[in-house]
Amino acid sequence: MKRIVCLLVALCALLLISAVAESGFALDPARINEAAASVVILEQKDEEGNPIARASGFAAIEPGLVVTSASFIQDAETIVAVTDSGETLSVSGILGCNTDSDVAIIALEEKDKLPLLPIDAEKRVLRGSDCVVVGAQGENISVSIGNMSGFFEEEDISLIQFTAPLSVGSGGSPLFDENGNVAGITTGFYYDGTGVVQNLNFAVNITEALSLYEIIKEDEVA
Repeated sequence: MKRIVCLLVALCALLLISAVAESGFALDPARINEAAASVVILEQKDEEGNPIARASGFAAIEPGLVVTSASFIQDAETIVAVTDSGETLSVSGILGCNTDSDVAIIALEEKDKLPLLPIDAEKRVLRGSDCVVVGAQGENISVSIGNMSGFFEEEDISLIQFTAPLSVGSGGSPLFDENGNVAGITTGFYYDGTGVVQNLNFAVNITEALSLYEIIKEDEVA
């Protein structure tokens, strides 16, 4: 009898592990929290060192690089990056900025502090699949979950529409697909002028950041 009970317990454990594995990134809090270690809150500072604006960014492509929103950093004088654990990292400079696609790549002085996030550069994401946004919503890094709503091109920029909630400060966050790969960089949400939330949020496809990186590698004007 004891052996039968042990076998049943082992079988239940295997079924539970299989269910978690098949549930995807959005239903795996451990993987989401692990990914959060690669996300930073970017703070613009005034002359006295007080934060005046916040956005999000994430480590990707190569060590020491952070992908974020161009609209946040293009006029910034001083920026610091704050990790999920509260550590402050120094930003050494802006490597590239594309205001058309709203994508920027900045460099950290501490190159090995943040693990790199995996990227889906093949555009394999399906409409209706789960998605996760990890980024600054308020003063902390938060998680929101939704679905991929659609994919389209606008003025030669590849965009993703999704339903995971955004708020002020979450621009530049990684948009994860159901496999835990970064599919896009959050850029904004739809506002109809009435204050009604339509749950229409948008991200620039991660391929736009990869294109900007290729320009940077060639030492061209970025």
